Amino acid sequence: NARIRNRIVNTFNASNPGTLVTTESAHTAKPFKSIACKSGVSLVRISTPQMLLAHGFIAKLGEVLASHEVGIDLISTSEVSVSFSIEKGPDSLDALLADLALLGEVNLCEKQSIISLVGSELNNAQVLGRAMHVFDRNNLPINMLSMSNLKINLSIVTSDAVADQATALLHEEFFKA
Repeated sequence: NARIRNRIVNTFNASNPGTLVTTESAHTAKPFKSIACKSGVSLVRISTPQMLLAHGFIAKLGEVLASHEVGIDLISTSEVSVSFSIEKGPDSLDALLADLALLGEVNLCEKQSIISLVGSELNNAQVLGRAMHVFDRNNLPINMLSMSNLKINLSIVTSDAVADQATALLHEEFFKA
């Protein structure tokens, strides 16, 4: 760990000092440090009752994804289903979906976006409630949630059609105070 500091600046606004990235976290009254959005992803869901209390299902899923050279951004599991987001292009999506169908019922939801909230306050239920309330009061869909085990990153998958609106509303909720 070299502890090298990086300064990110806007080349179109040289008078702005930019952002200093360090290994230390500066305390702020705001619960999140940033909100980012990544559009154009697909959400894949695989459901099967054979997954209940079975071992090796995730390993089989990993083998299929690896054989198609597909990486995943997010993953969420329950007793009988797995959801994950991918960036794989449509040229090889049909072959991937056919192989995934051997594991269970597959549902594909294209044109999705991942909105990530990054900060140190995700262990606070009120902060999470505020984020969810932004989607609820504006009738915006939440298609998947994923939170890092360190509770510093909450990712919300929604449709591309509302991603810009949702990102702006989250920014207004958490940064315009």
